[in-house]
Amino acid sequence: MIAIGQFFFRFRNALFPLIVLAAVLLARPHYSFGSEAMDLLVDLLGIAIIFAGQTLRVITIGYEYIRRGGRDGQVYAKDLVQGGIFAHCRTPFTWAIF
Repeated sequence: MIAIGQFFFRFRNALFPLIVLAAVLLARPHYSFGSEAMDLLVDLLGIAIIFAGQTLRVITIGYEYIRRGGRDGQVYAKDLVQGGIFAHCRTPFTWAIF
């Protein structure tokens, strides 16, 4: 199991797009709510949520650089990020100070 986990960790950036592409190509499309209009609405809502999430990700990375990665086969982060958007959501105890 550890070897499998290390494989997926090492190649995660390349495997995820391939898995998504395979799912899109192999999935049989059907209307989720019985009509094409509702299916389109649900698709557009999903795309809007995706863009909102990616926008939040860009804002997060833009305000505070996150230094992380792997070291000696282990997940590694130099320190806990407490600036930028994380000052408001990751460490709520700092709100009590102000």
